[in-house]
Amino acid sequence: MRLTWHSITRVMPERKLLAIKKREWVYGAVIVLFIAAFSLTMNLQGWKSRIPAFDLLTYIYGVRNFTETGTILQHGDTGSYGSYKPPGTAWLMLPSTLVFKDPRLSEYVGTGFLHLATLAGLFILARIFFGFPCAVVATLLYGLSEHSYFFAGSLWPNGRPDFYIWIVLFTGLWVMRKEARYLAAALGVWGIGMNVDMGITPAFFILPAAWLIYRPPIHFKPILFTAAIVMIIWSPYLWFETSRGFADIRSQLLQQHIFPKNNRVTWCDPNVTLKQYAVVSNTAALKQEQTSAPQDPNTSTLHKLWNEGQAIKEKAQSNFKATSPISGASALLLLLTLCSLLILYLPGAANNMTGFQTRRPFLRQRVILLAVGLTLSGLLISIFLLVYLASREGAGAGPRVLFLYKIQKILLLTGAALLFGYGIVNITNHYLIRFGIQVQTTVEAEQRRLLVISLVIPWFLTLILAEPGKPERFWWLWPMQSLFLAAFFAWILPRLHLHKGIIWAGQVAVVLLIAGNSFLFSKLDAWNRTGWAGQDAAEIQVVDIIADQVKREGRDHVAIGYHTFIYPFMAEYNITNPIYKVGAEFDMLLLYRHGITNTDRCAEGISTTDEYRIVETKPKSPDWSPKSYIAVPLDEHFKITSQVNTYSVYHRE
Repeated sequence: MRLTWHSITRVMPERKLLAIKKREWVYGAVIVLFIAAFSLTMNLQGWKSRIPAFDLLTYIYGVRNFTETGTILQHGDTGSYGSYKPPGTAWLMLPSTLVFKDPRLSEYVGTGFLHLATLAGLFILARIFFGFPCAVVATLLYGLSEHSYFFAGSLWPNGRPDFYIWIVLFTGLWVMRKEARYLAAALGVWGIGMNVDMGITPAFFILPAAWLIYRPPIHFKPILFTAAIVMIIWSPYLWFETSRGFADIRSQLLQQHIFPKNNRVTWCDPNVTLKQYAVVSNTAALKQEQTSAPQDPNTSTLHKLWNEGQAIKEKAQSNFKATSPISGASALLLLLTLCSLLILYLPGAANNMTGFQTRRPFLRQRVILLAVGLTLSGLLISIFLLVYLASREGAGAGPRVLFLYKIQKILLLTGAALLFGYGIVNITNHYLIRFGIQVQTTVEAEQRRLLVISLVIPWFLTLILAEPGKPERFWWLWPMQSLFLAAFFAWILPRLHLHKGIIWAGQVAVVLLIAGNSFLFSKLDAWNRTGWAGQDAAEIQVVDIIADQVKREGRDHVAIGYHTFIYPFMAEYNITNPIYKVGAEFDMLLLYRHGITNTDRCAEGISTTDEYRIVETKPKSPDWSPKSYIAVPLDEHFKITSQVNTYSVYHRE
């Protein structure tokens, strides 16, 4: 029987997990719409007091040029590897740009649509596999979390959960309905999402894993049709990459830094000094000295292994650390999520099946052989690298050697993870059988393994490949992590025959724990103090002051210099992207609010021809705010004309 939204095949007849009730879908739609509206309302609070993020300036210029001249943006901003990102974010800004003139509102129509899509996809996925109560809890956990608020109000291109959740949903439909068009849909969502940011690359490996385990059909006609659409979307970026030998795509996929060392050649004065505002404390200096001190050669290997383990632990907890201000909550939430993944992989007391047994037992029979093969392959690469580097007599490691190191790391850790996972799964299943615990039937367990691998595979790959100290690399995984956390409280606990009061208390507690985050409280406090829209940011007021003076002179251009606090990349990336410069955000506001062009294009933000100077007297209060500045004294011919908060406006006499 064909699956429809009102009639589902008998994949799980015991629990009728796929039986769709119209009333529950209506309630679900109301919940999703309410949470989406609430998130967007909270994000829009204080919109006047914010200016667009620096990394989004390339896309704002690109989409404005498209609406005004029809020019299609070929590439996005410059990423941390020094490579150009794809331009997909600009298309997500197009609706807001057509609706609103104010550049501060460039993101919200796009983010609102994507956020609604994420919540809807998460609810549908949870409802199909776990039922209505779990779908509600999962939607609340994700929709009221700090990560969710961020994505509801930002198009920052660093992995998008919206595309990920629909890749998983379409993969699930491909497996359950046995219809190849859903494979094409999943590939299409992945291809379009990659054009926004390549951080979701690991999500692709869900598809071959699903085919190996379940063997759903593959038809090339819908895949080719989808590929044609994706290629059309990618064509501006690919055409641009042909002139660069596809260096940017390789850089992002292989994590290779291609940023040029002589990054000051485009500066007007390459000899200016870049300084830090704050003096490093003795404790911080000591910590830096200890970190940079050479390791004992006798223990360096152990230290590397220990540091790798600590880094993986920190990365595994990264998404959970932002969920609640309560100390220690992140470790507990991570543990519960991992328990949910493990338990939902197993049938428990249904029979004596091992954890890797499915309707296609070849996977179970070869898992140890696969793990051993991966480990041996990693060791062979290690031996090759040792011999190769020894033959070069200490020559530096090139990109190919670094790439082999990454492959070696993936093979060794994947082999070790398979062996460890195989043991944990079988031990856990043994004790579930021994104590007569069964939370799902064998058929249900087989189907839910699809969800398990849909989180485990991209999560594991991101854990071993993402750089330490970059928690944002994991944000896009949060919807699926929320789903399994919700499943623990709304699916597993009720099947352990606990009292209903305990189950309800657990669900309410975890929702309140995640909903009571600092972002929500700060927004409510700001709403109370300054109103919903807030007050114009100091940057807006400064730009308006200068614009009024320039307009009174009947001009549409002026030379403005900036003594402001920056991150070094804001000036250094000018060599790859002319939009990057000190004060680029002021230039954008001046142009799109008042139609005035700044003729000072120096990367360091100042020139000898400046008529005005904007001086920031001290950095903003958050620890993550920029603290670097160009150390050039203010010319004595500049006289202060006005001051707004920490900004002073100077005019050359």
